Amino acid sequence: MSRIEQYIWSQLWTPFIYALSACLALSFSAGALVDVMRQISQGLPYQMAFQILCWQLVVSVLLGLPASCLFGGLFAYNHLQLMALRTSGIGVARWLKPSLMFGCLIGWLGWEWNEWALPVANYSLKQLQQQIKIAGTSTSLLDQIDSQVVYVQDWKQLHMSNCIWWKFDEHESQLWMAKSLDWDGAHWIASQVVYYSWDQQQQIQKHIDLMQMEWPTQLIWKQQWQPIWMNVQSLKSYKRMGVVNSHLAIRYYQKYAFPITCGLFHVIGSSMASLRKQGFILSLIVLFGYYLFGFACEALAESHKISALQAGWMPVAALFFVLCLCIKQADTAS
Repeated sequence: MSRIEQYIWSQLWTPFIYALSACLALSFSAGALVDVMRQISQGLPYQMAFQILCWQLVVSVLLGLPASCLFGGLFAYNHLQLMALRTSGIGVARWLKPSLMFGCLIGWLGWEWNEWALPVANYSLKQLQQQIKIAGTSTSLLDQIDSQVVYVQDWKQLHMSNCIWWKFDEHESQLWMAKSLDWDGAHWIASQVVYYSWDQQQQIQKHIDLMQMEWPTQLIWKQQWQPIWMNVQSLKSYKRMGVVNSHLAIRYYQKYAFPITCGLFHVIGSSMASLRKQGFILSLIVLFGYYLFGFACEALAESHKISALQAGWMPVAALFFVLCLCIKQADTAS
C-alpha cells in the first residue's frame, strides 16, 4: 500500500471500535442487562447472572458487527475530509481500497466469531435458561411434550416434590414417581423413587423401588438441537444425514453470507461519506432496509415461496446493488 493508503487504513480502526462500543452499549444495556437485573431482584444467583451477561455479550458483539462496519466506515471517511483527497487527484477506487481491505478483515473475524463463539454462547444461554426455569418458584407444573406428561405438585427453588413422569407409546408405557427432587449443583437427585413399566395388554413388566437415584434430566425437559447452536461443520453433517428443514438450510447459507455482508457494509458506509449530511440518514435507511428485507426473505423461505439459497443470498445481492449505486454517486461527486 502507498503512504496515503496506509494513512487511511490507520484511521479506520478508531471509528469502528467507537461504533461497535456504541452498538454494544445500546443492545446490551437495553436488553440483556435490564433482563438480568430483573431476574436478580427475583432471586437469581449472582454467579449465574454473571454467566448470562458474559454469553449475552458474545451474542451482542456479532449482532453489532454489521452496523459497526457501516457507521465505522462512514465516520472514518467523514473525518478524512474527502474533498481534500479529491482535489489531490486521488480517485474513488484508490481511497476505497483500504476500506475494502478493512471490510475483508472484519468479515473474516466475523466468520470466526460466528463459527466458533456464537454457537457455544447460544447453547450455554439455553442451558442457563433451563436451569433457571427448573430452579424457579411455582406451586404446580403440568406439561406435555409429544408422548410424555410431566407433573410436579410443588416447585420451589432447587427443590421439587411429588414428581411424576409418564411416557407412553404404542409399544410400552413407563411411569416414574419421586417423592422429591433436589438440585445439587450439577444433577437432580430423586428420593423415594418408584418405577413401573407395562405393555399394550396392561401387564406390568417391571416394578422397581429405590430410596435415591440421579433423576435423568431429559425427564424434566426435552432439549432439541437448534440451528443457532451449530457451526458450518455441524450443519453440513445434518445435510449429509438428510436431516434438513427450511430453517436449518437458511441458517447454513446465512453463515457464508454474514462475513460478506460485513465487508459490503463497510465499503457502503465509506462511499456514503461523500454525501456529507445525507450520508448518516441514508446509512440508517440501508441498515434497516437490509434487516427488513432479510426477515422477509426468511419468511418467504419458511413458507416455501423461495428457496433457502435465495433467502440466504438475496440480501447480500441487494447490498451489492446498493454498493454499486454508492460508488457511482461518489465517483460523480468527485
